[in-house]
Amino acid sequence: MVRNIKKLSVLFLTIIFLVTLSSCTKKIEDYGEMDRIVYRSILTQKADNYLVFVYANECRYCEELKPLLCEYATKAKKNNKYMPFFVVNADNKRSNNGLVKNDDEYDDFTNTTDYTEIHIATTPALIIVKNGSVSNFISSKKTQTPASEIRSYIQNLM
Repeated sequence: MVRNIKKLSVLFLTIIFLVTLSSCTKKIEDYGEMDRIVYRSILTQKADNYLVFVYANECRYCEELKPLLCEYATKAKKNNKYMPFFVVNADNKRSNNGLVKNDDEYDDFTNTTDYTEIHIATTPALIIVKNGSVSNFISSKKTQTPASEIRSYIQNLM
């Protein structure tokens, strides 16, 4: 009887260990491992406040930002004190057609609740969404140094 109780205890502890281990979020190491969304759903995520990073596969600045953004995305998965983090691949033209608009006209889409008003010229870009509207954004349409400003913004959040 005592032997059965010991076996059950070991089995129970093993199950608890395995469940705990499987619930741990692994470290995110690439944009493909992050929560990906598409252009039309930028403003319709379930969270009230969240970040949307727009990247391109061959973007040098996106690659430079990747370690920092992976670190933030991993922390956001593990801890709800961080705003959820989503990514949009601007190279996916089928799902994200219209997001990148290469023109000289500046589109300030702050406070918009309509995703069709959101346009960036190039990657990288960071869109801050609060309560279903764009509260702010960092992109080349707004600044000459979007990568460094995105880096600073994320570092301040961490």
